[in-house]
Amino acid sequence: MLFRGAAEDGPRVLAAPLVYSKEEINLHRYFLPLPPDMTVKDDWKELSQPRPDTAIGYVTRRDAQNTEPPSATAFTAKEERLLDSFCLTQYILFPFLTSQYENISHAHNQAARDGSVIVNYLHKFYSLAYPDQQPIVVDIAHYSFTCDLHTAQIWVHWHDEEGHHMEMTFEFSLREEDKIVEARGILKNILNYALGDRLKNLKNALPAFEKSRVKGKGPTVRAGMSTVAPSEAGSEFSFQLPMTPKSSAGDPIKKKRRLAESGVAAAVEANDADIDNLDRSARRLRDNFG
Repeated sequence: MLFRGAAEDGPRVLAAPLVYSKEEINLHRYFLPLPPDMTVKDDWKELSQPRPDTAIGYVTRRDAQNTEPPSATAFTAKEERLLDSFCLTQYILFPFLTSQYENISHAHNQAARDGSVIVNYLHKFYSLAYPDQQPIVVDIAHYSFTCDLHTAQIWVHWHDEEGHHMEMTFEFSLREEDKIVEARGILKNILNYALGDRLKNLKNALPAFEKSRVKGKGPTVRAGMSTVAPSEAGSEFSFQLPMTPKSSAGDPIKKKRRLAESGVAAAVEANDADIDNLDRSARRLRDNFG
């Protein structure tokens, strides 16, 4: 179902430029959301090590140079060095699609954990680059794929002032060929966005991110450092149970907006005062997947 990068040895799958697929890599625990209070921590303990079964992001220069001729990369050597001290994983850059293959309830929970870590990483990156504005929802969104070999789901993850959110965008049976084709179209849309506007926005933010780092802003997070999430991340990256299509908000004041284009949807909830901001985010999402 998923795709592989041009630098990988995968002749059975059509290769995609600039990306790479890695299996069972650890994501840095620094970006894990912390429990909202000590009671939750005592009852449920901390979240486990984020480790997707598959993670797809932009290829590193190290992997790109292992091919003959070397594969193209999305980021320059200078840009990669800049990100060395702000490392989510040393194996790929800015992952945009992860997957979990197992018992479906476990897969959903682990996808929620992995997605929240990647969203937190993107949120922190854009916050350092543009400290005077809140990161745009579509810029920090992440996608995941869950499967138990019978059914599969595609999810979108994001973060706002209310916390972390996770919404199913598509569910299908692996016995239905037409639905598999539709799912592959959605995944291709995600890939096209990752190679287009998403990559452009990340690269546009790097000069401002570099200036922030020169000023000593933000944490130093390197591969191989301690994987204990620091307490300073608590208020910014707090944990909230993921919202699924079957969950109920139970609040009549809230309004749900479903944004759907070409089978890709994201549900965003907000109070009345936030509707204008959500409308702007909705337009951005439609632009990306229209």
